[in-house]
Amino acid sequence: MNVKEAVKQFISAHKPDRIDVDYIVEGYGSVEEYMECGAWMGDLGEYQLEISGFDTKSGHPEIINWFADEAFQIAWFELPYEKRRQPEDHVPWTVVDEDLVCAIRHARQQINKGKYDVSLVSLENGEPAEDLCFWIDQR
Repeated sequence: MNVKEAVKQFISAHKPDRIDVDYIVEGYGSVEEYMECGAWMGDLGEYQLEISGFDTKSGHPEIINWFADEAFQIAWFELPYEKRRQPEDHVPWTVVDEDLVCAIRHARQQINKGKYDVSLVSLENGEPAEDLCFWIDQR
């Protein structure tokens, strides 16, 4: 789901007296901005925002999920390939950022810290789109 669809779902999930769209727009510029400020971003640039059960029509907490239009994922390993023995050693650490400059900086920091197989990919709507490792090459 994209952010436009998520906004519709977010508004429709609320009881009419528990959301003031005009107030949100006045304070944040848009409902999208408000949602992004309150949401948690996970793997592959997926946002999650929980609406309290007190505020929902259903009376139960509801979680709205959507993907960032564009984000960048940095991944790295703690050990070199030949020293990875345990299953968890083969699972990369990952961080997602919506700002390319920050993502490049973070990837280079991991290289400087001695991490292994550092990678950087662009994500579009939750899918890997382009390998951007050339941006972190430090020859």
